[in-house]
Amino acid sequence: MARRLPFQPFIRLVTTAQLANRIPGDRYYEIKDNVDDYLYYKSLTPRVRDIVYKKQNQSTLLNRNALDLEGRPLTPKPVPGTPSRLRFSFFIDGLLLPAELDDLFPVITKLDLHAPELLNEMVIKSFLYKAAEFNRLADALSLVFQLKTYKSSLKFNQTVSEAVILLRDLEVEKNKITSLQWFNVKTRFVRRPDRKHRKNVNEPSSLLTELCGFINLQRAQVETFGEPDALVNKAVEKTFDRLQGFAGYNIADFEKSNLIKMYYGLEHIYTITKYLSHCVAKAPELPYSSKYSELVKLNEAFISEAEALQQKIGKKETQLEKLEALKFERKTQSAAETEEAEKTE
Repeated sequence: MARRLPFQPFIRLVTTAQLANRIPGDRYYEIKDNVDDYLYYKSLTPRVRDIVYKKQNQSTLLNRNALDLEGRPLTPKPVPGTPSRLRFSFFIDGLLLPAELDDLFPVITKLDLHAPELLNEMVIKSFLYKAAEFNRLADALSLVFQLKTYKSSLKFNQTVSEAVILLRDLEVEKNKITSLQWFNVKTRFVRRPDRKHRKNVNEPSSLLTELCGFINLQRAQVETFGEPDALVNKAVEKTFDRLQGFAGYNIADFEKSNLIKMYYGLEHIYTITKYLSHCVAKAPELPYSSKYSELVKLNEAFISEAEALQQKIGKKETQLEKLEALKFERKTQSAAETEEAEKTE
């Protein structure tokens, strides 16, 4: 069962309004309990699982005083259903206390060992975003990069890679970072895949996410040095070359009969395109300002229709609004120290 901390029920009730279309009040922990039960089920060997979950074996089980691998008594249990990964990601999005996030770290590790099917890109993305909110991003990345699930199926996943880059974009903006080397080091694991997966980093969403980082670097460089660095300008030029032929996103490509599912199917792209528009709006006159503005215009219709959908489903706070409220610790260190620190992530 999920660990309840003092005052959590009260906190949940007064913040239900913040979780529009998420899991309300008393039902908030249902999905975590479901995940815990499913994880326990999957962690047992087939033989022990057969004893614990089959009704005809339950009387025998009670008489044996058997223990599981962690020394807990084996008791008869109903077979748990497979948890919804979407609801699990919503659960993570709704965490309010650092201690709740602390509890999640060992759960992620155990899921990787026993139920990796629950660790999809939405769950990992929510985990990283929530870790950033509580200043645990480095710890979360270190864990994620070591997961077998990440190495086997999520290492070159677009959504996960773009989530990491987007967080670094925001860190550049918030802390007025001027070093392209810092940005490259912090994103190198997700921006430089092998030849087999190289197509993923040429997807428009990945390129737009990188571009946000470059714009923020240029903005900080202009404020600090009076002009953007030539290396960043060159990176921007290469990105525009790779974006040739991109005509903007169309909301029809995300069409679903269920409006809530439709919104969450496009939320990630909306977050990227909307953040790009914010980056461009905040930036001073830059060498590529006209191209930036043209790129924003390509996505204006998509953004407008996505926001109309937000109104229809009653969504009160967007993922981007939460991300833009993040605060990142300021660390002064050399590029070499930054690279050395990143080896643990």
